[in-house]
Amino acid sequence: MNSTVATFYQFVDLPDFETKRAPLKAECERHSAVGTVILRHEGINDTIAGPSAGMQPVLEDIRSNERLVKAPARLCFGCRWPLTDEEMESPQHERGVNCPHCADELTPERRTRLRERHQQMSLAHRQGAQHIGQQPKREAQPASDD
Repeated sequence: MNSTVATFYQFVDLPDFETKRAPLKAECERHSAVGTVILRHEGINDTIAGPSAGMQPVLEDIRSNERLVKAPARLCFGCRWPLTDEEMESPQHERGVNCPHCADELTPERRTRLRERHQQMSLAHRQGAQHIGQQPKREAQPASDD
């Protein structure tokens, strides 16, 4: 299973921070994200990790608060690297597939799988459904005698 770690903070006036805690905790639990999220009247401080497929919805939930729109929520699906505005505009960025960090490293097969997954996620989003993908089965590697 691929995992993603997100860590960030933002100083912002959050007088209603207490009402935000339970829904954010539920969203993290729903997507198996674990870690620490500190919500206080002066802002958010966050370090969470979870399955890569689950982290994007959690980060999008955080960004849905108009006061927290600067929180990072754009991750490359090819390498899970957080993306800047410049990287999003790069000719080496293909939404849902790769970014400048991994554009030259992905195999054609992986690139095809990522494109298919992105199409499935886009369709689910347009239909108002949650995309639930399967994790690929990994073959057990024999123990090394080294």
